[in-house]
Amino acid sequence: MANALVARASVEKFEWSGSITDAFKRVAGSKVTYATRPHTLTQSRAWHVRWVSENLRPFEIVEDHAYQMLMKTSRPEYKIMSAKMLAHDVCRVFVNAR
Repeated sequence: MANALVARASVEKFEWSGSITDAFKRVAGSKVTYATRPHTLTQSRAWHVRWVSENLRPFEIVEDHAYQMLMKTSRPEYKIMSAKMLAHDVCRVFVNAR
């Protein structure tokens, strides 16, 4: 969004149409950017919960050697939770959302 007024208008548009993609269309010529700072441990756990839940992935995927290699590339200190901890977090989110 160019500024807060444009963002506010987009949010108001979303409230009426119900389409988040309509509300926040990319400005022509802009490109998608990614964060350069690694997630905190809490953020990483939350994204893993969301990923396995939305995409119906098995909890054991976090213990896959190739997955860990991809996640730790350029960040060997990156913490990856166990499948047991991931399953626990998914259950906690489910109970709290219910």
